[in-house]
Amino acid sequence: MSASPTHANSQTRHRGKQTKAACIPCRKRKSKCDGVRPSCKCCISKATPCQYSVTPGVTQQQAMKNQLEAYKHVLSLLRESTMEDAEVLVKMIKSRDSLSDAVVDIQAATRQHYSRDP
Repeated sequence: MSASPTHANSQTRHRGKQTKAACIPCRKRKSKCDGVRPSCKCCISKATPCQYSVTPGVTQQQAMKNQLEAYKHVLSLLRESTMEDAEVLVKMIKSRDSLSDAVVDIQAATRQHYSRDP
């Protein structure tokens, strides 16, 4: 007997265009998201609000890497700063609604500080 290729092996799979990041509702439903903004087809058909947790053109994985780098930056600022400066940073972190909001504000303040230095 000769071995014949199985049906699954003889056909190649054609995948559709892969999106960079699915919207939050599609990720929760584990449904296929086309990634169209402001609303994907799936959310339009289900009449649900379509929201994305990442900026356009960025993958979920890249967004997480960027966030990790931002957190590392803030941690290094805390470790390298004087006690007085560290207190200011901690107050900024505690006064914001979320850690990511605090990190954005700290990064902006750091950029502003370094752009003023000669």
